[in-house]
Order: sequence, then structure tokens, then C-alpha cells
Amino acid sequence: MARANRLLVLGTMAAVLPLGVLLLFRHLAAPRLYEGDRKEARACRECGGSGRPEPGDDPALGGRCRACGGAGRVDVIIPGPSHPVTIRGVAADAAHVEPWDGGDSFRPEVRTDGGLRIERPAGVLAGVQVEFAGSRGARRTLTTGSNGQFAVELAPGRWRVTAAARGLRPASGEIQVPRLTEPIWLERAAILREPESPEEARSLYGMALLVVLSPTAPGQLRLSPSRPAFEQVGPLD
Repeated sequence: MARANRLLVLGTMAAVLPLGVLLLFRHLAAPRLYEGDRKEARACRECGGSGRPEPGDDPALGGRCRACGGAGRVDVIIPGPSHPVTIRGVAADAAHVEPWDGGDSFRPEVRTDGGLRIERPAGVLAGVQVEFAGSRGARRTLTTGSNGQFAVELAPGRWRVTAAARGLRPASGEIQVPRLTEPIWLERAAILREPESPEEARSLYGMALLVVLSPTAPGQLRLSPSRPAFEQVGPLD
């Protein structure tokens, strides 16, 4: 009887454990919903709901749309008022910054001549401490990596930003993080798109913050809509 009970317990565990692992994986993989967010399914904007790939897509997709996997529909998040905005930034030496630059000049460059490599732009600053202080007491502090870049998610609202590094005068000022008003598409593949408006750009790629520091002049902060290429190259550490 005892042996039969042990076999029953082991059989039950063998049946339940894979289900538990699957449910845990689905929970961890599910996108986070913030207060006020709403999720709904919409016709795929890549294939128009047909589920078929675009001409010239990779044959390895097996005749399925890369965005929806052939389902014809994609989940989207309708962001609520508290959904955070991704701020991707870079700290740079003022001597290398043009008056019109919003950070595009400081993207790491991918070179393929003589083998694939990533080159760090001149003028980026590593080790800069950047602090964000929200109007409701929230704080975020981070340090730029060897490529001068940083990333943080901030709730909509006004934030006080300070940036400091040894030997350079600090930058300090306020930025207004706007609400996300366009849907966030949970597509199966990362597809680079050209935004049709600043609002869509924020939902797709967040905002870009350029921190300009100098040994002689006060620092500057420049906040602008981010662009697809701004976030394609990871840290160089």
C-alpha cells in the first residue's frame, strides 16, 4: 500500500510539475501592466490581419507574418496615466557636442570592415552619475557605462535631473516626461519603424536625453524623442 501511495504521489508530481513550470514561465514572460493600463488584441499592423509575411521576408518564417506569427492579431497595451516612459541617454563632453545635437552623434558605430566591431564615439563620458528625483519623492540613480550611455524608466511628470563627474561642472535642471498616448504593440519580432508622430515615437522608442558636461561651463540637459538606431547597440563593456 505504501509503495502504491508513493507511486501515486510521484505520478501526480510528474503531471503537475510541468504545468507549474509552464504557468510560471508565462507569468514571467507576460508584459507588466501598470495602474490604468488596458490590454486588448488588434489586427496585426504588419500583415493587416492576414497572418501572411510581406514579400521579401525570411523564408525561415514558414509563410507566417513575423509580427504576429501567423495569428493575424497582436496584443497591444493601451497605456494608462502612470505607465513609465523609457529614457535612453548618453553623457558627452561639451567639446564634442554641436549646438543642434540631440545625441545622434554619440551612437556607437557598427563597423564591418576587417570584421564586425563596435566603435565608441569620441567624446562620450563614462562614470557620470545621473540622478532623477520625482515630484512625489521617487528617485533613480545610475552611472554611465564605458559607452557613456544609460537607460531608465520614469513615470510621467516632472523630474529634477542632476549629472556629475570628477573634473567637470555638473548639469542640473528639470525635465517633463510626457504621458504615453499611443498603443504599445507586443509584436513577436522587434521591427524598426519610422514613427509618424512624436507621440508614436515615445511609445515605440521612448525619449532621448543628452547630458553635456564641461570643465569650464555649466552642464546642459537636452531631452528629445528617441529614434530607432539610438538603442540598437548595447554597452561596450
